Amino acid sequence: MANGRKSLSIGYNATVKADHSAAFSFNSIGCEIPSDSDNTIKFCADSISYNGVSLADMMDAANRRTLAAEDDASLHELEDFVVAKEMELAQFSERVGAILAHREAEIARNAAKIEALTSQ
Repeated sequence: MANGRKSLSIGYNATVKADHSAAFSFNSIGCEIPSDSDNTIKFCADSISYNGVSLADMMDAANRRTLAAEDDASLHELEDFVVAKEMELAQFSERVGAILAHREAEIARNAAKIEALTSQ
């Protein structure tokens, strides 16, 4: 049933309440376009093929490519983050090494002073 202006409904239990819309129902469940969905086309079927290729399979492949591209972008961001943290760690290690070297030198100087004072 098409209730919307300039609307079309085809198939079992196809209902269009919106304007300028079309519902194509090719399954036993039916197909409905509510009144708040003007300018909509809806196909309801168990499977839809174009030139023998399943549109669902094509959408799955497109979604996987999109997710793979997003994963690649996330991986690059993560790699950049790791590189930055490795640089920070290297700088920190240098500072700690310099502090420890200074500490060892101070310990050696103090040990020499103690030795000089005790040997008098």
